[in-house]
Amino acid sequence: EVVRERGRPGNRANELRRHCCGAANLGTRVQQRIAEACSALWQLDRIAAHKTNPRVRREGFQLWILTHSLKHGEAGLRAECWTDTPPHGHNIVVQEIEYSDFPRELIPLKLYLEAGTLMLPEER
Repeated sequence: EVVRERGRPGNRANELRRHCCGAANLGTRVQQRIAEACSALWQLDRIAAHKTNPRVRREGFQLWILTHSLKHGEAGLRAECWTDTPPHGHNIVVQEIEYSDFPRELIPLKLYLEAGTLMLPEER
């Protein structure tokens, strides 16, 4: 589902795509760079799925950091949710993924969930 925000019709910067049963909107660059270009919707699904966790849901701002898994090495992926940029915020979720085909050239990756929209840093 495509949602248009205020602005000129067709302005891609104002276009959002609703994702994962309405849990989050995807900013244009997240949609292009991660979801479509590398077929990594599964990782965005995992982030959006944490919205059912009360500790995550109550945070209006979330910083998601994707890094190589310390536990599983280069093949794994670690997703952490922070309330602010470390060390200022606190970590509320850590998810270790044993094997991931997430593109290594994108790691480390920061994603911001703000006002219901998942964005790359340059989209903020």
